[in-house]
Amino acid sequence: MSRPPRIPNWLPDDQSTIYFITFCVEERKPVLANSRTWSTCCDVFEKLDQWTILSALAMPDHIHMLAAPADRDASVSSFAKSKRRLTQTPYKQNQGVGAGTGITILFGGGGGRIR
Repeated sequence: MSRPPRIPNWLPDDQSTIYFITFCVEERKPVLANSRTWSTCCDVFEKLDQWTILSALAMPDHIHMLAAPADRDASVSSFAKSKRRLTQTPYKQNQGVGAGTGITILFGGGGGRIR
């Protein structure tokens, strides 16, 4: 099944684009409820060169965040790809997360542009 068309950015040029994004852990495993995993998340946030994390809240099995792209027309998909690329190694090395645990984005109500 193909994705629906992307909604264009109609915000004025002087207004930043900010997305509310929710990431869920695969199978909703409660692996985020420890300081070591949160530290890994913060390291990943700092390495994102095309996105700024304005705020993040970690729950045991998901993370909510407000994220602003450097390119106002960047998509949430590009954020997910950047994050996925950066988390492949840190998450596999982080004890407590477990092999095979990944993070997938929730598109159904999980991501949206804040105006």
